[in-house]
Amino acid sequence: MTVKIVKKVLGNWRVIVRFSLDYDKNSAVRNYMAPILESCGIKRRRTGTWESRTPHVDPHDAATQLSKVFRTLADPKSKVGAAGPHAELDHIWIYIDRVR
Repeated sequence: MTVKIVKKVLGNWRVIVRFSLDYDKNSAVRNYMAPILESCGIKRRRTGTWESRTPHVDPHDAATQLSKVFRTLADPKSKVGAAGPHAELDHIWIYIDRVR
């Protein structure tokens, strides 16, 4: 059996995240997540869409930050103090591809 050694290459991923929240009064949940996404280079583009500013994001940083986003979206009322009592995720769409 031949084992192929793959050199770890950082900063070669494009990440796009789109999510919609129901009953997110005053965008409390979205505003809570903005600095989490921005800390790894994923910036807000349009309503509900966030994309890496340059098409290169460190995959480890993005995975770490996206796990925080998932935990927040799973139960926004328990994670975000200003979230309304009925705040919940409507949908999330994530696209990640390798930039060559």
